[in-house]
Amino acid sequence: MKRKWKHASAAVLCTAAALCGVLPMCSASMTAAAVGIAQPSPKTNIGDEDMGFYEALLTRAKSVADGECVSTEFVIPVEELNRSSYRYSAADLGTELVVGGSISQKAYDEICEIYYTSLNKALSTLNAEAPYELFWYDGTKGYGCCDLFEIGYEQDANGTGYLTVSGSYEIDMSVADEYAAGEFAVDPNAISRAHDAVAYADAIIEKYEDESDMDKLIAYKDEICALSSYNYDALENSGYGGAYQMIYVFDQDPDTKVVCEGYSKAFQYLCDNTEFMTDITCILATGYFCGTSDADLHMWNVVSDANGNNFIADVTNSHPDMIGNQGDLFLKGCTSGSLEAGYTFTAYDEQIPYLYDADTLELYDAEMLELAPVGTRFVCSEEAPAPVELKITGQPESVSAAVGGTALFTVAATGKKLTYQWQYNAGSGWKKSGAAGNQTDTLSISSKVTYHGYQYRCVITDKYGNSVISDAARLLVKPAVQKQPANLSATVGTAAKFTVSAVGVGTLTYQWQYNKGDGWKNSNGTGAKTATLTISTAAGYNGYQYRCIVTDENGRTATSSAAKLTVKTAITAQPAGLSKAVGTQAIFTVTATGAGLKYQWQYNKGDGWKTSNGTGSKTGTLTINTAAGYNNYQYRCVITDANGAKTISAAAKLTVQTAITAQPADASAAINEAAKFTVKATGAGLKYQWQYNSGDGWKNSGASGNKTASLTLYGKTTYNGWQFRCVITDANGKTTTSGTAVFRVRTAITAQPADVEAASGTAAKFTVKATGIGLSYQWQYNSGSGWKNSGASGAATATLTINAKTAYDGWQYRCVITDGNGAKTISDDATLTLG
Repeated sequence: MKRKWKHASAAVLCTAAALCGVLPMCSASMTAAAVGIAQPSPKTNIGDEDMGFYEALLTRAKSVADGECVSTEFVIPVEELNRSSYRYSAADLGTELVVGGSISQKAYDEICEIYYTSLNKALSTLNAEAPYELFWYDGTKGYGCCDLFEIGYEQDANGTGYLTVSGSYEIDMSVADEYAAGEFAVDPNAISRAHDAVAYADAIIEKYEDESDMDKLIAYKDEICALSSYNYDALENSGYGGAYQMIYVFDQDPDTKVVCEGYSKAFQYLCDNTEFMTDITCILATGYFCGTSDADLHMWNVVSDANGNNFIADVTNSHPDMIGNQGDLFLKGCTSGSLEAGYTFTAYDEQIPYLYDADTLELYDAEMLELAPVGTRFVCSEEAPAPVELKITGQPESVSAAVGGTALFTVAATGKKLTYQWQYNAGSGWKKSGAAGNQTDTLSISSKVTYHGYQYRCVITDKYGNSVISDAARLLVKPAVQKQPANLSATVGTAAKFTVSAVGVGTLTYQWQYNKGDGWKNSNGTGAKTATLTISTAAGYNGYQYRCIVTDENGRTATSSAAKLTVKTAITAQPAGLSKAVGTQAIFTVTATGAGLKYQWQYNKGDGWKTSNGTGSKTGTLTINTAAGYNNYQYRCVITDANGAKTISAAAKLTVQTAITAQPADASAAINEAAKFTVKATGAGLKYQWQYNSGDGWKNSGASGNKTASLTLYGKTTYNGWQFRCVITDANGKTTTSGTAVFRVRTAITAQPADVEAASGTAAKFTVKATGIGLSYQWQYNSGSGWKNSGASGAATATLTINAKTAYDGWQYRCVITDGNGAKTISDDATLTLG
């Protein structure tokens, strides 16, 4: 980053008296860079590449002069400079771009010089073009510039390298002591005083606006001379301040004085802001009075007439006690000379030479600096502008405005320095209006009901005191809707009420309208001709719009904004919880009213809601085939209406019931023999508890498997006739009790009767041994023709005794044992053999 400073020369310059034997003309050097606001099209020959700096500084300097900005440290992004290109080749810069892998210092310096040179050209142009806006700038302290560039490197498709420029350019401009609040800050109070001076200059322009072009120019010269005194002390003071600017001419302070720069800039300002009848231009010129470059610098004006001839206008030396105070150096042609050698003029019978300096010759094209020879007539309008007739060209028209709205009455007129005064008539004569714009060409009325029928007119007066009165226009007050109907959401079957509030002239009438998408139609709903319309909501009304047309007693109408009816989904029956056995169907149902309803059932097994794919999942009824794992699942339905609004039903729980699929059966077992009772069931998280009843009520069993689906019991005599059942508890804590099964103790033959061999006439004994409950015995024999009950001794006991006979040889014997339950057990057969 580099900072460069530019200062004007501090050398003391020669005076006119020293060289020419006459009174002094100027002192101190001209600034090389004073910035002002240029005309829309600069008169200098600044190039396109330098215009970006010119326009950027122009904007920033004006913001300071206008009191909008205090700081004079200006940062300008390079993009704002509007250059044709921001990249440079080695050929453009005349040096290598990259050295040792880095951007070369020389290439960087060349780029900086391009921008620095462009900045100086822009500043010189601004100094010449703008006589006012840089009154705060101290040219002797100068300005500093700092390039904040970012230099990049790139190559095009052909491999040609370029340096690219981005970033900003900083310019710090010193503030003259008279206006300073710091080195680079202005004092707002001092700026305000300068604004007062400029306002006085503008009043001078207005003062002579009705004069001819020549009279304007002469009057400007005379006004400046009358307002100014020459600042001789500036000869001894090299400081740059108010004496060098136009402000001290127009500040109406007799103690402030100026030098040639102040005279010339004051004249330039007046000319730049004047509308001449003919094509008159004025520029600032600097150079050497007394004819050589060794003389003091001086500033004067060059004025071009309607034919393009250029004439000197040295206002400084038109001042009393100066060289050409009789006007010898004002709008005059030269006696002799040329652009390069300088020009000579005759004043007081002396030859006064003027020589342009290099800056002026560079700033302007030759045709703007070549001076006409003496005797050339200055051609301009010598007549005063034709008086502008005071005339109304556009009458105010009657206006209809809603209550609370704005009614604008406008009048158009031609004339000089017109003033306006609006009047109103409420029925009792004309009075001055105090409404907004009452002294402009446009009156703004805030409409009220009571203003209906008021008349308004405008009295227009020109600078000469002539007045005209416009036609009267009426204010016609229309009704106004103060409270618009609001959008409503309502469920089917409920009442939707749209309400409007309005004000207007007289008694208001109402007519509600609806639009279902095919245009507005009058409503016949309840209250359709009142301020409140009541609609009994139906599903088909979704999206309907409603508005009200309000009419006053004069037939003027106001239409409310449209309000929309949204038919909400209303769930009229929520899905209910279900308790279902495994394998059965669980059917969840929801019913709802609304527009264009769509359904989507969801389930939640404990880890969040998910979309169901069950039967009817996109309808109002969901069917689930119950499985044990579905116990406690929750089901709900998301209902979406035609507006995209979603309504979610309540959640319903599915409880999976316990179902006994196989009841326990009666069982029997011999003593110490195992018997099993088994139950089969379906359900969720089943738990089992077997119970027994020995005749005095049900009690929990402690036998093996008592908490499973199978109970194992070993036969005991005491268990005979006991009842057994199973209580099943599911995951929900719900119990289901099985049917009852009976346990019976069976007879068990522990010793079968054995074959017996006996002699005839002896006793033969058959014996059986058995366990069981309440046993009774019945022996039987089979002589070859089937089994028959025996009547022998002990035939009803465990031991049968036979008196052996030859006829009994080969007979078979067995015992039928009957227990207390009536169950019969038959022993093995035994044979009697006679020996």
